Amino acid sequence: MQQRIDHMGARIEDIWQNVWSEAKDRLELASSADPAEAIAPAVELLMRGSTIVSYGVGASGIAALNLALRCNRIGRRARCISSDGFRLADDLLQLGSQDVVVVFAPGRVTVDVEVLLKRARSIGASIVLLTDEPESALHDLADAVILAPHTPTGMTTEALPSIVLSDVLVQALVSVDHEQAVESSHQLTALREQLGY
Repeated sequence: MQQRIDHMGARIEDIWQNVWSEAKDRLELASSADPAEAIAPAVELLMRGSTIVSYGVGASGIAALNLALRCNRIGRRARCISSDGFRLADDLLQLGSQDVVVVFAPGRVTVDVEVLLKRARSIGASIVLLTDEPESALHDLADAVILAPHTPTGMTTEALPSIVLSDVLVQALVSVDHEQAVESSHQLTALREQLGY
């Protein structure tokens, strides 16, 4: 934390510039990947899956929840797992062979992520891994890997590129099946109106 404070300085102008600069750098790095290589395989898996199961804890849980929420809104069945430890076993029990598990695992390999990936692999579920570790040992367990650069300073949330990449995945799904997305949008609007929103 002291290093972060020292790096950013105390002037609001410096803080403003440093945060925007880091966010821009991380997003540019993520966007420099070849879409055909990074995104297309993941979209193909997501289209074939019966349920999209996103996983993330802490800040990564925000990206996982964003993906599940947006997929549901375009008519793709999705749910988010944000539990860890002992409670994670209950969620892993519910995984199915036709599911696509999207794992947001930036920066560190945890026992929970390893067990999740091994469980998904053992039952035949497909796996999309979003990570900032280009050479992670977890790559061998995944069917598609997308690079989501981590923050070197902590000034911007670790989930920033992952959230944007999940938005890319959702828009790609919409482009493949826009009729379902439009119909789902109409239903969502009708339900909101019934609820008074």
